[in-house]
Amino acid sequence: DLRSNIGSIALLREEDGVIRRFLSSQGDLISRMTGSSSEGSAYRFINYRGAKFPEFSLRDVLDDRVPRGVFQNKFVLIGAESSSATQYLTPLGASHEVFAQILDNTIEHRWIKRASKYAYMALLLPLMILSVFVITGYPQTIAFVFMMWLATLAVALSAWGFDLFYIWIPALSSAMQLLATWGIFIGYQAN
Repeated sequence: DLRSNIGSIALLREEDGVIRRFLSSQGDLISRMTGSSSEGSAYRFINYRGAKFPEFSLRDVLDDRVPRGVFQNKFVLIGAESSSATQYLTPLGASHEVFAQILDNTIEHRWIKRASKYAYMALLLPLMILSVFVITGYPQTIAFVFMMWLATLAVALSAWGFDLFYIWIPALSSAMQLLATWGIFIGYQAN
């Protein structure tokens, strides 16, 4: 009667309809399942890892076609059949595994982290200094090759930081900075 045992998850749809975040709060379903406590309410970015979680139909369970012990020491999410009506739009496409991804992120502490804008600026400053040094110290063709190599390295470091530490480092910022530095200093040298 008091509805004290109800857990919910507030999914947030972005402007394009894709679910990238959810509202984590003290009484949500995931914190109740895992026994974790979240301090206050905060939006968290879901780390969609592309993992497929095992699925079993009710018919498989009733007909004893499920391996023994498969549900032992596991969280089991029970839901409707995986039709298009029960699927959510995610960055990986339409999926009904959003809640499983959120649960996996909570258990394994795989939340996407964002640094402050000052940390991003601290990362971009050495890149700019290095690119200015390359542009002013080498001929244009060699400098262009070095700049492409720097852009590739920046994108690779961004992907590596995300895959290993779940830290989001925008790769577009470094690419745009290299492009702007190239345009400004090549124009300066041409004059």
